[in-house]
Amino acid sequence: GDYLVTLDVAGNVKARRGGTVTTLRTGVSTLYPMHFAKGRNGDLYGVNGVDRGLRWDAVTATSDLLGIDKPAAGTAVATPVGGAATAGAYACAIRYFESAEGLVSSISTTVEVTAADNDQFTWSGMPVSTQSRVTHKELWRSASDAPNVLYFIARLTNGTATYSSDTASDTTLLNAARDDPNKRLVVISGKGTVVARAHEIPPSDRAVMVLLQDRVF
Repeated sequence: GDYLVTLDVAGNVKARRGGTVTTLRTGVSTLYPMHFAKGRNGDLYGVNGVDRGLRWDAVTATSDLLGIDKPAAGTAVATPVGGAATAGAYACAIRYFESAEGLVSSISTTVEVTAADNDQFTWSGMPVSTQSRVTHKELWRSASDAPNVLYFIARLTNGTATYSSDTASDTTLLNAARDDPNKRLVVISGKGTVVARAHEIPPSDRAVMVLLQDRVF
C-alpha cells in the first residue's frame, strides 16, 4: 500500500499507513530536509546531505543503510597439499552479496599467498557483515602469478567463516569464466578504471536524489 514517510522535529524518520506508524530510523539530523526517491522495484531511498542515506523496502520494520559496506579486512588463506594449484603467487579476496537485488560490495583487501604444485586453498577468519541485507559472501581468487584478474570460487552464507573446498586448478577457473563472464572480475581495467572496488557506498554529503530509468543519482 501507500505510505507517508516524514522526518519529525526529533530526528525520527517515520512511515505512516492509515493509523499505523513505523519508525524507520532515529537520530537523523534535522538541519536539512530528508529528500526521498523511489527505485524501480519500489524501494525507498532517502538522503539529507549529512547522514548516511537510508534504504527501505516497505516490508521490514526498519530501514537499512544505503549501500553495502565492503569487508573490513581480508581473509587468511593457507595452501596445504591436496588440490590442483600451479606453483606461484595467488591473490585472494572476498566481497558481500545481497540476494534480494543481486547487489555486491567492493572486494576486501587482497591477500597474496604462495602455493606449490597440487596445493589447495583453505580460507579462514572471513569477516561477517553486520548489515541485515547482506545474505552471502563470495570468494574470489586469481590464477597463478596473475593478480589483476580474480575468478569466482564460491558463494557462502554471510555467517560462514571458513572454506576448505577450494581445490580448482587455474584451467578450471578460466574455463568457468569463459562460459560465464560473471565469474571473472578485473581489479583494474586496461584503461586504469577500478572495477572490483567500484561498489563503494554512496557519499553522505549529497542532499538531493534523482531517479533516472534504473539508476538513482
